[in-house]
Amino acid sequence: MSDAPDQVRETGAAGNGEEPDASLRGLLTEATRSLSALLAAKLRLAEKEASENLATLLWAGGLIAVGMVLCLLGLGFVGIAAGILLERATGSALEAALIVTGAYFAAGLGAGTIAWFRMKRMSGLFRESREDLKRDLEWLKKLG
Repeated sequence: MSDAPDQVRETGAAGNGEEPDASLRGLLTEATRSLSALLAAKLRLAEKEASENLATLLWAGGLIAVGMVLCLLGLGFVGIAAGILLERATGSALEAALIVTGAYFAAGLGAGTIAWFRMKRMSGLFRESREDLKRDLEWLKKLG
């Protein structure tokens, strides 16, 4: 009797029945470990993407806030200058103020509309994770 690691003992109907169960248990254990490792890797990918997206959004949000404050200050001065010029042209401060206010309102409405449509088209969040999960779902469908 040899104890060589590459020696395979056949078990069949006359066998004791323990080795096929042990082999099946080993396969199930290995499959469970592999599945756990796969899910852990997918979770790490999603966490990485979330942290990268969050950092980018926070950084961009800070710059947007600073830019908006500066633009609003500049816009106020432009409005004052436009009102002064329009008052000279129309002869009425009220008419000049209404024209400048209407222009501000139209520009704000246009900017809001553009932002709304761009947000509706945004689909880049968690793109890699979603694509990976779609591939996994297709793989599982082919298995079943």
